[in-house]
Amino acid sequence: MTFIQDNLNHYTVSQLCSALKFPRSTYYKALISVPSNRQEEYEEFSHKVKQAYDDSKRRYGAVKICRTLNGNGTPCSVKRVQRHMAEQGLRSVVVKKYNHNANHGAVPDDKVNILRRNFEAETINQKWCTDITYIHVLKEGWPIWLP
Repeated sequence: MTFIQDNLNHYTVSQLCSALKFPRSTYYKALISVPSNRQEEYEEFSHKVKQAYDDSKRRYGAVKICRTLNGNGTPCSVKRVQRHMAEQGLRSVVVKKYNHNANHGAVPDDKVNILRRNFEAETINQKWCTDITYIHVLKEGWPIWLP
């Protein structure tokens, strides 16, 4: 539609429609068509889903968005919210819980223990220690070993 309207200065409607293999009658029908109540309701609900997703800082999935919308007075089901999220390309942030039992304290070979539990230092900022041995990264998962 917009392509045809943008190029009406240079070509006729019939030339553009035949080049696009698009019936002229469909073009003229689309010019006068008015969206139905169902389409408007559908787009309004999509906007509400997007708004709830953005309000949650793009963290909530379909279940929590469904609860939020139902709490705000918009009746919906989880499947309906899932469908609207999929159409808009919205995905929740899923963080896999860290399983501390799978680690067993094994340190990779390329990581060397430099301090060897000698924490005494002669000056300030000579030795720094922490008990964090892993950081969760979305693409790589648990654990990322620190040097």
